[in-house]
Parts: sequence; C-alpha cells; structure tokens
Amino acid sequence: MKRSAVIRLRFAIGAVALACLPWNAGAAPSPLLNDCLNAVIDNEHSSRWPAVTVCYESELSAQERRLQAANQALDTSAARLDARARQQIASSHSQWLLYRDSWCAFEQDYAKAPNADIARLSCRIDVTKAQADRAAEQAAALR
Repeated sequence: MKRSAVIRLRFAIGAVALACLPWNAGAAPSPLLNDCLNAVIDNEHSSRWPAVTVCYESELSAQERRLQAANQALDTSAARLDARARQQIASSHSQWLLYRDSWCAFEQDYAKAPNADIARLSCRIDVTKAQADRAAEQAAALR
C-alpha cells in the first residue's frame, strides 16, 4: 500500500475510534467544537492532536464566557437577597472552580480520552457547560 493510503486509513480508523470513546459522550459537542474538529486536517505524520487541542481550548473559552455571563446574571438576580445569600453565591463560585480543577486533574491523570490534554479539556468543557446551565437556571428562578 502507498504511504498516503496508509495515512488515510489510519486517519479513518482513528476518527471512528475517537467517535466511539466515552470521553465525548457527556454533553453534546457545540457546533463551534464540531466545526473546528471537522476542519482539522491530518498532516503527513498522522498527528492532528495539536490542532484538535486548539479546538478544545477554543470551546473551553466559549463555555467559560457563558459561565461568566450566567454568574453575572445570577449575581444581578441575587442582589435583592440578604447578605448571607449573596456571600454563599460568591463563595460557591470559588469553591466550584476548585472542584472543577481538581476533578479534571484526576481525569487528566487517569485519562480515558486519546490523550491527557484532551481528557482535561473535555472534562473542563463538560463541567463548565453544566455549571453555566445551572447558574442560568438559578438566575432565572430568582428574577
């Protein structure tokens, strides 16, 4: 088989294997992440991880912006609550960050994803997305 055919075959097998792995089974990937991953082109050495990592980093940034906006909405909605409740919200933000970073470090160390970087990023995306959804729901409930 020609070298280019072997590379295409490896890429196809790798793509199928990636699609079947449990690390991406959590939250549904966003259109931004899907578009980025679909645009990643395998290079001649069958190494697409640097580009894939950039896709996941971009998605994490987008989810972190969502979380920041949801937390700001929650803080605004909670302004009518007593000082103790507002302090609990502020404290929970920092405690949540510690939880996320600790849990995702564990997932990175015991990666089930194709590599540790993708495991960490995927975890942080999923956990951040879920927290942004929770914060947005709570902000809406307090309005």
